[in-house]
Amino acid sequence: MTLQMDEQDRTWKAKFDALPRGGATGACPRAEALSTWAKGPLPDEATAHLASCFACREEIVEVLRRMADKGRTEAPRRDLYALMPARKLPVGWIVAAAAGVVFAIALAIALSGNEPSPPPRPVVVQPKTPPPPTPRETPLPAPPPEAPKPPVVPPPTPEKPSVPAPVKETPAVAKPTPEPEKPAPPPPPTTPEKPAPALTRARLKGSLLPLAGGATTQTDTEPWQAVKIGQARDFSGVVNIKAEVAATKFRVGAATFFVQRGSEIALTLEEGRTGVKLVRGEAFFDVAPGRDPFEVELPIGPVSVKGTRFLVSETDVAVQRGAVQLNAIAIAAGERSTGGPAQKADLSKRLAWVRALEDTIRIEADKMALQGGMAILADPTAGDGRAIGVKGPLKAGQEAVAEIAAKRKQPATYAVWIRLHWPHGVPSALTMTVGDAFTWSSKAVPTNPNWQWVRAGTTELPEQPFRIRLVDSQAGLRIDQIVLTSDTDFNPEGK
Repeated sequence: MTLQMDEQDRTWKAKFDALPRGGATGACPRAEALSTWAKGPLPDEATAHLASCFACREEIVEVLRRMADKGRTEAPRRDLYALMPARKLPVGWIVAAAAGVVFAIALAIALSGNEPSPPPRPVVVQPKTPPPPTPRETPLPAPPPEAPKPPVVPPPTPEKPSVPAPVKETPAVAKPTPEPEKPAPPPPPTTPEKPAPALTRARLKGSLLPLAGGATTQTDTEPWQAVKIGQARDFSGVVNIKAEVAATKFRVGAATFFVQRGSEIALTLEEGRTGVKLVRGEAFFDVAPGRDPFEVELPIGPVSVKGTRFLVSETDVAVQRGAVQLNAIAIAAGERSTGGPAQKADLSKRLAWVRALEDTIRIEADKMALQGGMAILADPTAGDGRAIGVKGPLKAGQEAVAEIAAKRKQPATYAVWIRLHWPHGVPSALTMTVGDAFTWSSKAVPTNPNWQWVRAGTTELPEQPFRIRLVDSQAGLRIDQIVLTSDTDFNPEGK
């Protein structure tokens, strides 16, 4: 393969010719660097080294030849062999040396006289040839450092054995029998660490108001004594309640308590919470929502609530409304738990004694005093076969009225229910008042072809007798019964 010189080759040749012809300067590069020089433009340091190192020039030319033999067209066309300084013999030096030798011979003949000495043999000066290339030496790894020699310790000089002095034998004396050791006294009993004191809460004053049944109470300052219905009893902090003769119902603040006959509880009012301990038996609680935490201590674990109606005994917890937690187990309405997972439960029979303590006022509409067009209407679907209502169209400004007097038994919140029949599509005009503080209208009641119980709302009934009054101005609506009950969860539907 013939490589021709171009302008860049000539430039490199001029650089090579201008450099000195001494030996190689610096260490020879690695084979990878020589291969890189053969593939691309030569840097100045490469040019300087190749100009003075015959071995690297020979090797880089060999690399270029191998690339050309393999058909590597991408290799640069550089005839580096032509760029090397020509291997010329130093002719000028030879001629000068020969002339010097001839001059010396002639001078010797002239000085020696007639007998010329035989001419000496011509001295031929051998041309200087560059030394053969020396292979690049791989630096040997440095020898590992020698381990420090341990200091030489001279052996100890053996001491001469000392001759023991003769020991005079003494007559053996019988040792006295040692007395038995006395047992060490037992360590003093360790005093057990005292537990951290419980959180101190300030006791609060309260008032216990009996609502129904019969019970006896005891406070820190007073012995056991019977309570009277409707007569409040004040206490400070703690009060014990026993229902030995009959079940009892009472109110403390916004919470209502039911204690089954033969049962006993201890009530504590403290700052930020109400605590109850079931001593024995069974109890039921109606706790208003949004109050301070309410906690009940049972043999099976603590119960915590915020607002609910629930039953507790020594062995289980049952919830009628809301939800409670027993040992971090959630119990929802209609469920009970004995300390494990909650299960569905029918509470109707278990709460029969609770409902017996409620005050329920039931009024048959046909027993009310009627006037102004209000009349008794025969209706076999009514409670006792009769209902009341406007019999026919009324005159302008005329009102049909029904009234009755009633009296409550407990100072409690009462739910008001009315059973009516309103099948027409036009709005009704019935109005009901209970005492002086409660008024209800039937305008929002949807029509229904059947009888329906409607919850009119809740109210606090006065202690004195009050009147229930119905007023209507349109025919068509019929009234069967009115119910006022202190059981705010009571639903008369179907009863």
